[in-house]
Amino acid sequence: MRNVFMLWPGLLILVLLMGCSTVRTTNAQPQADILSGSWRMEKWIGYDTVSVAFPQGLPVLVVDTEAQSVSGSNGCNSIMGKVRYNREAATIQIYEIVSTKMFCQTVPESEFHQALASINSYRVTQESLSLLKGTEEIMVLTRDQAP
Repeated sequence: MRNVFMLWPGLLILVLLMGCSTVRTTNAQPQADILSGSWRMEKWIGYDTVSVAFPQGLPVLVVDTEAQSVSGSNGCNSIMGKVRYNREAATIQIYEIVSTKMFCQTVPESEFHQALASINSYRVTQESLSLLKGTEEIMVLTRDQAP
């Protein structure tokens, strides 16, 4: 009988401790990736004014991280490709870039595609996207506002 009385306080303490530990669940929505969106070229290494290099319109990149794709314009033709990135390491690869084939006499399309293929890291804020090769800033794009 004495052993039964010694068991009750232990059980009571165990029940109280179990009641104190609650599991909290949240239904948090995943945050939108700020890399995704439409970006218009603002600066490009080697050009003082990008509008001079792209008189028909500035290049636009539309990044879709969920679909791992990139699309947009190279200043004349439409482009499409794939994107692979690592948010924690801030690495990015834009590859398998294809474009339509309209004649664009004054637009440096080939150089633009080569620049995109050379990119390996990035810095992004809500307003700007810097594409880098190592530590060298190759191009800066600003978020393109929807019309």
